[in-house]
Amino acid sequence: MTMKVQRLTRGIRASALAAMLMLAAAACDTSGTTTDTAEPADGADAAEALGGTERVEQFEELYQAVQDAGETELVVYSAHAEESKGVYDQFMKRFPEITVTGVAVTGPSLRERIEAEFGSGQHVADVVATGITSAGLYAAGGEFEEYVPFTMPEDINPAYFDPGGRAFAAGLSPMGVIYNKDRVSDDEAPASWDELVDTRWKGDIAVQNPGVASGANGTFAQLLHDGTYDEEWIKQYVALEPRIESTGPAAATDVANGIVSIAGPIQFSYAQGLMNQGANVGYVFPLEDKNYFVGNYMGLVSGAPHPNAAKLFLSWILTPEAAAEQSKTGFYSPVEGAEPPPGLVPLSEIEVLDGVAFSEYQDYSPLTKQVMALFGG
Repeated sequence: MTMKVQRLTRGIRASALAAMLMLAAAACDTSGTTTDTAEPADGADAAEALGGTERVEQFEELYQAVQDAGETELVVYSAHAEESKGVYDQFMKRFPEITVTGVAVTGPSLRERIEAEFGSGQHVADVVATGITSAGLYAAGGEFEEYVPFTMPEDINPAYFDPGGRAFAAGLSPMGVIYNKDRVSDDEAPASWDELVDTRWKGDIAVQNPGVASGANGTFAQLLHDGTYDEEWIKQYVALEPRIESTGPAAATDVANGIVSIAGPIQFSYAQGLMNQGANVGYVFPLEDKNYFVGNYMGLVSGAPHPNAAKLFLSWILTPEAAAEQSKTGFYSPVEGAEPPPGLVPLSEIEVLDGVAFSEYQDYSPLTKQVMALFGG
């Protein structure tokens, strides 16, 4: 049975009726005056939120396909599932026939789940959001199905898009430095990668373990790839005897609690979460030299239980509406002109290092292993 589509531009039918009533009134009115009618607010809002009237029509067609298929759920595996609740809520508000379940999972646990689901044929995940290494493996191994959202920016950075059309970076998390404002003034906080390895921070800096796959490991690896910094620079960092934490939030919390004065490289979203809780911390980004973003790569799982809902979500995540929600969680969006996270400068004003293109993700692995070895991993 075909379900009736719930249109995104609510109020259009009502406006048409209003227009007919005005025409009827005009036929009886001999004053010669006319009344202008404004575009329906809901229609205008949808066009602005989704990227234009043509996009609204494309979303309506895809939403109709979701309902025709009887898909009412969407399951997203993501390391950022908790902080993405607002993103999921906005998607459900836009498309109320779909319920999103975000599952917080990453690293080896994610790989184990995916392998188990493909091994049994009992798929749960529709969309996976992960780092470039895992996304590259899933794209090459067939765990991700080819799907290029119709909202994909034409000039997207090659580091953020699989040329095979199986994955893309839906969000970009800045890597900078968090500092305790009770112990470090704004002027004293490291403003560059060189200042980060100043000996004054010896024993007074924390970081998420670079000896394993992590945002910090990826940052060091990308800095090596860019050529601006070399292994000797990383050795200077190691000589600071940083406090190694298993997670980024733990390293950021060390700063907020005054255990150390600074932490970095570290994702802005962790600092933002502490700021929202009232912690007296600051965050340096962009740095004076080149900057790096950890990409949150998404892909449609092959054999997904709800493929149409997944395509709808993957297309929506690249809209102005989704970009605005992502910024609240500390992520930049690759969408042109998207608002930056609170307190940060627009993406167009940031000098980004020459990162590894997605198509060359295999070249990324030796660099990450080199970094792991330097940190004893």
